[in-house]
Amino acid sequence: MTRMTIKALQKLRDDGVKVAVLTCYGASNIADAAERYARAVRDGSFPAEEHSF
Repeated sequence: MTRMTIKALQKLRDDGVKVAVLTCYGASNIADAAERYARAVRDGSFPAEEHSF
């Protein structure tokens, strides 16, 4: 992320806009990341406390 992106996200947060960022460490590609996300939603491990700020 660039500083500009981070500042834009902080402004959205400050304005009360809910923002979700999909980050999946260890995924080999976008399809793998999406599958990991869907699996985590189904098994209830997402969202968790560490996914909020």
